[in-house]
Amino acid sequence: MKKLILIFTFATLLASCADDDSKAGSKAKPITVIIGGNTPVTFAYDDKDRLQSITQDGTVTTITYNAKNLAERITTGDNYYEFTYNNSGKFLSYKDQAGNVSQMLYISDNQYTINGIPLNLDPDNEVLKYSYASFEYNNLKGAFANVKHLNGFVLAIANSSAMYYGSRKRRNSLSNVGGTSAYTYVEGDNGLPASQTLQGTTTVFQYSE
Repeated sequence: MKKLILIFTFATLLASCADDDSKAGSKAKPITVIIGGNTPVTFAYDDKDRLQSITQDGTVTTITYNAKNLAERITTGDNYYEFTYNNSGKFLSYKDQAGNVSQMLYISDNQYTINGIPLNLDPDNEVLKYSYASFEYNNLKGAFANVKHLNGFVLAIANSSAMYYGSRKRRNSLSNVGGTSAYTYVEGDNGLPASQTLQGTTTVFQYSE
């Protein structure tokens, strides 16, 4: 009888763990983002859960990757940006379709200057500072928590407004020349935000599951 109780208890624990894993293993990713009630921005992903395209106002921007899962090219119609990296995966430069090259001088600890403009990334490639904008993060999930190999700077180049909501970790605040503004959130499923509000503008996230 004791053996049966132990077996039942162990089986119950396994089932409980399986339930926890299924919740923790959610792959929900934003497929539609609505900023301030405006036209939705839609996102698509590849079979590796990487961001593949962004569509806004009928214009499609695609992102392709190299074998190391680093963004290689951003294309919007006839326009594009191509990125180069060193052997450690640090940015070296990017150029546009006209051949204009922007050198990205690596300083240390994921800090760069781009033609004199500062870019600081954290170890997860979240933007800490870009030009005059600085972000502070916490440990909660951002809307893009389940997107693989997402680089905040690449996302900012692909879609400038996405820099303010497209993060894997949740943000506490944005600081710029106008001062510091707090992010507020409405909680959704799987620990992901249903919406965020920054400086009076609410951004609503609709997920793939």
